[in-house]
Amino acid sequence: MASDAPKADRLAILAVDEQYIKAFNSKDIATVIQSFAEDAVYVTDYGKTLNGRAEIERELKSQFDETGDSTLKLNVYSVVFSADRQKATERGVSIVTEDGVDEPSSYVAEFTKQQDGAWRVSRVVETAQAASATHLRRLEWMIGEWDDQSEDSDVRTNTEWALDRAFLTRRFAVSIPGQRELKGIEYIGWDPIKGEIHSWYFDSDGGYGGGRWKQEGKSWVEEVVGITPKGEATGATHVFTPKDADTFTWRSINRSVGGEKVDDIPEVTIKKMKSEQAESEMKAQPAAAPKAMSEQESKAIEQEVKAIEQVSKTSEPAASPKATGEEGSKEKSNQEGINVKSEPAEGSKGQL
Repeated sequence: MASDAPKADRLAILAVDEQYIKAFNSKDIATVIQSFAEDAVYVTDYGKTLNGRAEIERELKSQFDETGDSTLKLNVYSVVFSADRQKATERGVSIVTEDGVDEPSSYVAEFTKQQDGAWRVSRVVETAQAASATHLRRLEWMIGEWDDQSEDSDVRTNTEWALDRAFLTRRFAVSIPGQRELKGIEYIGWDPIKGEIHSWYFDSDGGYGGGRWKQEGKSWVEEVVGITPKGEATGATHVFTPKDADTFTWRSINRSVGGEKVDDIPEVTIKKMKSEQAESEMKAQPAAAPKAMSEQESKAIEQEVKAIEQVSKTSEPAASPKATGEEGSKEKSNQEGINVKSEPAEGSKGQL
């Protein structure tokens, strides 16, 4: 019979997470500190390194005094054991909520099995998530490959996270019989100065522009302005309306070129491509399928974005040290405040 030790060790680590969460939320510093080994090292998401239980306890107590009503949740993404099963590395995202505002941080926590058989945290490193990621989660439904085929044209888009989830990118390709294919890319990010979602786009003809996004009911409205390769000013309002996980509608109104009104584009229905369909069609028509963006392309576009409009990104506000957690199986933990996922839904690096 196979040994139950691996499962027991994983459950024991999740139990440490649960104990930490309960103690954190009740501000029970004595119990919180029991989760750490005597010589533990804690690197906070605001850049401070704490060495040993005593320093960790002082810092946490100070944070509790300042943010007495804050609460903690963990999304655990993976727990990986060493070959001798005496150490384990947990990755996940911790979310501290204060005054109704979520402050997410990714974390990597190293657990060590003590002589008495108990698991304790020996090291944890937190990384504050970019402010953009929090706001852009509302547009995660757009992620994937989408296709709008008609008798007159074939429009494909591929939306994905980029630059450590600070932006969403939408690559598009428009194919019209008898015409050269038009390609382009749009960056969507959070403008911390204006307090809104903003976008910047560039196309293969040399046109460029930007827009502001807002939610109206179930729809997302993007108001865009741009410049054509001939130097003419353009404007339009695009309306995106999600229908289900695989369908949304799109229309474009209030359109103008060079100060002259042009026809609106009536509503069209856009479907998400299944992975097998996307792969086969990309092989059949490689020119029309949006390609995944390389790291070099991402950096190049980021430089262009900064050159067109300088919008400084603010970092997440300093958050109090948080608990450990990670996941890696499809099973859901019944433990309080722990959400065990099969994949990093937020693309986080890790945090305790």
